[in-house]
Amino acid sequence: MKKIAIHVREDGHKRVIEALEDLYYTISLAGEIYEITVFTPDENLDDLIEKIRSALDLRYNDNMIEVSTPDFVISSLLERAEKKHVEKEEKTPVEKLLDSIRGYAELDLEKLALTSIAGLIALSGLLLDNPVIIIGAMLLSPIIGPIYGFTVYVALGMPRESLRCLGVLAALLLGVFILSAIATFLISTVIPLALTDEIASRLVANPIYTLMAVLRGFAAVLAFNRGTSEVIAGVAMLPPSFRRRS
Repeated sequence: MKKIAIHVREDGHKRVIEALEDLYYTISLAGEIYEITVFTPDENLDDLIEKIRSALDLRYNDNMIEVSTPDFVISSLLERAEKKHVEKEEKTPVEKLLDSIRGYAELDLEKLALTSIAGLIALSGLLLDNPVIIIGAMLLSPIIGPIYGFTVYVALGMPRESLRCLGVLAALLLGVFILSAIATFLISTVIPLALTDEIASRLVANPIYTLMAVLRGFAAVLAFNRGTSEVIAGVAMLPPSFRRRS
């Protein structure tokens, strides 16, 4: 809560009062100077000061604005003003959803770096036939973000943002494909590479994988809506990497 004391000459106090038309204030006269006192929530201070400054002629030394923070104020009017401000600022579920995906339609260096590192880690897991390393790469990769953003923007009928998410996703995938191809070529010149079980298992198409992908996608969306971080939500996108070995 802030207390604003406005000192204004007699010839200009009406303009200040007009600027405070929707607020409760007290006014007193000392000689030719009016002192107008008004209380306002902290969140409204900047806007109110701007309104007062536009109505107050600060070329005169007698005109001034004094802002202070009172230790204690009891007023039903101020309580209603604070409640009104909180209700006004409360966001709808759609606004909260849009805030949660705002960065997914933008391509930046951090996303490129994380995707590249995750791609190299996944490549290592495939070549080493180690599913644990592959899962670690999936948790690190930020690719799930643009996918989630695309689904939300499509559902809300926002085609421009949906296409931007697809563009980010395509750029990340293209970058990691090229990097993985280069890394595989360089490794093959030093170490002979063999077809591991992890690579072979991904060459066989199975319709069950499609069903699992849909279910895990729903799980990821629910995790995002509950405010779960992107890394943790990535668990929902993991394929059945663990299987029995003979």
